[in-house]
Amino acid sequence: MTFLVCKIPQFKFTEKQIDILYKTFFFISLCLVFVLLNDAWATGGAGGGSGAGTEGAGILNHVKGWMQGNYGKAIALAFVVVGLLASIKSFTLWAFVIGLGAALGIVYTPDMIDEVFTATLPLL
Repeated sequence: MTFLVCKIPQFKFTEKQIDILYKTFFFISLCLVFVLLNDAWATGGAGGGSGAGTEGAGILNHVKGWMQGNYGKAIALAFVVVGLLASIKSFTLWAFVIGLGAALGIVYTPDMIDEVFTATLPLL
């Protein structure tokens, strides 16, 4: 039986235990996403079809609020923790760096998307 050992001797995980931990964490995260999106759709995402491009504004504002609020911070923290666990499993820092990048991306992505779609070019 092989053990994946951290630098701290108290933490010894088999590959099967780490795999079960990943699958459990993924399932819990997926359930959380479905619950949150269900709340967004139930609280009014339809703008009445006015033709002004506002039919999805309610859902967009909900999701943007979550990503930049407490839910976004929790998801970002989850990315960092999963990256940390993956880097412990593989003994490299790349998984942690990717998790940190994903955490930064989830917080700053709504602002970047808004800037891309509302940007104007000056007349020369």
